[in-house]
Amino acid sequence: MAFQVEGAYQGRGITKSDSGGETSKFLPSLYFDPPFEDIALEEFEELAIDRLRVLKGIEAAKLSGKRENELTDAVFTLLKQHMQEDTAEATRRKDAISHFVLRLAYCQTDELRRWFIQHECDLFRQKFRIISEDEKVSLLEKCHLPCTKLKQDRFKALEENLLAVYHSQQSERITKEELWMESKFFQVPFETVPELVAMRKVYVENGMVFLKASQLTALLVGHFRAQLSKCLILTARK
Repeated sequence: MAFQVEGAYQGRGITKSDSGGETSKFLPSLYFDPPFEDIALEEFEELAIDRLRVLKGIEAAKLSGKRENELTDAVFTLLKQHMQEDTAEATRRKDAISHFVLRLAYCQTDELRRWFIQHECDLFRQKFRIISEDEKVSLLEKCHLPCTKLKQDRFKALEENLLAVYHSQQSERITKEELWMESKFFQVPFETVPELVAMRKVYVENGMVFLKASQLTALLVGHFRAQLSKCLILTARK
């Protein structure tokens, strides 16, 4: 059985992390390229089973009502139990191949596709959460998403509104200068982050949304969801 692995785990994604530790083996990937490598049937099945254990574990953790930080801990525990190999390269190889193997299994019906997309997005979200702001921006740039870093003069024009949004969500009171120093801000089209807009967690002006680097997760997860959905439909038609 043949799969093309080279692009899948060395392609358009993050290849190293400044965060260190074992979690650096589990970097987010957008799985642009399908794998191509000879794999024994036994390994093919083992890879599918191990990734399915992770996704089922995420489903169980969410149903148990875990908070976000608890869910993150649970996800990385599952990854270490079922996906971790001796080296970071081997771990990324397993991650890439197992993802594409399950695509084949879960592309056949709407119900299967919905389940797979939801839990792959949950897994991607948790991986994306733990990387640095610079790594998040790097990944966004590789996706060519409509995301522009806010320059200080533009921030100055919006600072009153941005500070009002911050204070509506945080009990801690900070100054405009502290807000600028605390986080990078970005400008994205309204339609790319509907979840944040609906929850009133961002400032919106003239069809553009202004968000902090910590909120970029919603943008990239939305892109990942859309791309995965499209790929599953195309796979089902082949």
